Amino acid sequence: MNVLVVGREAHLVNASVAIIHEHGFHALGVTRDEEAFAHLDTGAFAAVLVGSGVEYFSRGPLKQHAEPHRTAVLEARRMPNQTVQQHVQDVIVPQLRLLHQEYKEGPST
Repeated sequence: MNVLVVGREAHLVNASVAIIHEHGFHALGVTRDEEAFAHLDTGAFAAVLVGSGVEYFSRGPLKQHAEPHRTAVLEARRMPNQTVQQHVQDVIVPQLRLLHQEYKEGPST
């Protein structure tokens, strides 16, 4: 399953991509909206992770580019004192596993 990671700080995006890779998913990280739009428009991503540092005004357009391809949008919402790495490991990866299982099983009837 392909995951697009969108964030503003390259080192945090790279750390998130590495953790996602460690759990068996394919991930690509970008820091600019235009890059994200281009990747989302390919329809090649099952999910997009929008980092907590991505501005509010960018979130709507990201969702608009994801919607036609039924790309799931996961928005990072860290708890106080929780690192990006902890959040990806403890919250995002389980969500990706769930999405992956749903894709494997197909649409419910």
